[in-house]
Amino acid sequence: MLGSFCLTLHSHLPYVLNHGVWPHGADWLHEAAFGTYIPLVSVLDELHNEGYHPKITLGISPVLAEQLAHPTFRESFTTYLNQRILSARQDEKYFRQTNDEPKQIIAQFWLEHFQNIKNLYHHSYEKNILQQFCRLQEQGIVEIITCAATHGYFPLLGYDENIRAQLALAMHTHEKHFRTKPRGIWIPECAYRPHYRWKNSLAPFIEEKEREGIEELLYDSGLHFFFTDFALINS
Repeated sequence: MLGSFCLTLHSHLPYVLNHGVWPHGADWLHEAAFGTYIPLVSVLDELHNEGYHPKITLGISPVLAEQLAHPTFRESFTTYLNQRILSARQDEKYFRQTNDEPKQIIAQFWLEHFQNIKNLYHHSYEKNILQQFCRLQEQGIVEIITCAATHGYFPLLGYDENIRAQLALAMHTHEKHFRTKPRGIWIPECAYRPHYRWKNSLAPFIEEKEREGIEELLYDSGLHFFFTDFALINS
């Protein structure tokens, strides 16, 4: 039996810029860019240059997109790479002087790796990671989908207007950065709820009313597909 396979990656980070550096400040974003985003772009480019035409779906949340495009990140990431290059160079020198060849080899590996990432970031990507994903989409290699504006958990938002606002801002942010409207969305935590009759348990004096299902709100926003957990649809 033939089947279908859809490779989908979802990326999101809380807003950490200008909230310190380590451990849960800007370095969280720096580490993700170094260890995930730039290597992903690099691998997809290599495959494309070798004659392959990979197709993946990539979710980039509005919060993450805003951070990757921010001038503060685009400069601080260089500082982060320079610090790691310096540390790796010092380690390599120390292990060479102490005749610890295995650790010297590891330090040399990380030194070259950080230098390669910096070279890609500065020269190939012109210090703009987000636009590399945009380029890959325009080449037909990836399809970028969105997420809720602040990664709000849809089933627990008190009013459908809250969800509509999350979706409206997400659509606007996506079009601003990727020059097209998204067709799909990774709903936060894959959390779905169907159409149902809602009663506010915290304010029982408020009259019960019908609430639209998540899929109805997504459709009204112009989205064509979404990702959720199978168990939530099947329950």
